[in-house]
Amino acid sequence: MTASEEMDLLPKWLGKESAEHVEQIRAIHINHPDAGLKMIWERLDQCYGSAEIVEDALFKQIDNFPKITNRDYVKLKNSVTYSWSSRALKRRREASLS
Repeated sequence: MTASEEMDLLPKWLGKESAEHVEQIRAIHINHPDAGLKMIWERLDQCYGSAEIVEDALFKQIDNFPKITNRDYVKLKNSVTYSWSSRALKRRREASLS
């Protein structure tokens, strides 16, 4: 997932206030998504705690996600989005540990 894609997805899964932070930073760094994404995670960390807290909230959403049948296109699409988000968080965590 690219930095631009991640910045597009974050507001959809965050609360109202944190999503506003993301949107403001994204608007500032529209032509520099890597720098914008870095600043977004720094701001979220500064305002709401560590990346682990944000990650925990995402995993709680995944745990509470409803069962999906093959005819539930919207739920299936949301499931894919959760998967992308969790993979991006995993990569970020691995990068911060190295």
